[in-house]
Amino acid sequence: MTNNIISAPTSYRARGLYIASSPYSLVTRNTISAGSYYGIELWFSSNLTVSHNKVKSAIPTIRLTVSGNSTIYNNLFNGTSSPVSIDSSIIHQNKWNTTLQTGNNIIGGPYIGGNFYAKPDSSGYSETCADNNSDGICDLSLTHAPNNTDYLPLARPPNITTSLVPVILVH
Repeated sequence: MTNNIISAPTSYRARGLYIASSPYSLVTRNTISAGSYYGIELWFSSNLTVSHNKVKSAIPTIRLTVSGNSTIYNNLFNGTSSPVSIDSSIIHQNKWNTTLQTGNNIIGGPYIGGNFYAKPDSSGYSETCADNNSDGICDLSLTHAPNNTDYLPLARPPNITTSLVPVILVH
């Protein structure tokens, strides 16, 4: 799934993108607005690459159910609740960042690393984290569940105000 615009009205309980039992898939450069359900849901899927997506949802923007060995980085997750939901009696390992590298990230910062976690009220992790050296990477990692830590979450660059962070308004 590449270069798609996927939207559901907020009145519908619909996922933006649902991937089930799919190994080795690429989900990149999509704009997803999920209404009142998950933006991306991965169900019994593994070895996926999820990158460069802008996802807006009323509940967690990405949900993983018995899904692992995936790499999830350089995404903008904008949701009203926790950005990530991981459901399983066995938590599978996923990488939530790539190796730190120079390049414009999903919000226009100078480095590609992890993901940007926003909320409509500007209280998301990436909007409030400390970035004492102003490199656009939060000083502390963000753990979603055991074996699921974003070690390089993106921070709002100092030259971008919260109101200018790309917010997805697809209807």
